[in-house]
Amino acid sequence: RAASLGGLYGAGAYFAEHISKADQYCTPSPDNDANGTFYCFLSRVAMGEVHETSTGRPNERRPPNGCDSLVGQLDSTRYKEFVVYDGWQAYPEYLIEYKRT
Repeated sequence: RAASLGGLYGAGAYFAEHISKADQYCTPSPDNDANGTFYCFLSRVAMGEVHETSTGRPNERRPPNGCDSLVGQLDSTRYKEFVVYDGWQAYPEYLIEYKRT
């Protein structure tokens, strides 16, 4: 997902390693059937040199310390969030259509 400067790690494109994390941000298509079909991209992301953090970094526009991206995890019980700040670092390879059960 793309976020505003107010996002937990600033204005980047956010990715997850688990679909259950990405699903938290999915909403059914308003033009779709009443059965609640959802869509999610499976993307390739070039992370490069990664900055890891366990604290939020709102208002970021670039990764810190000359890094190419950021991986944030507030604590060990939460999902990791992978953030890139340049659109060319991500390639949406597949569009996945699914229904929640």
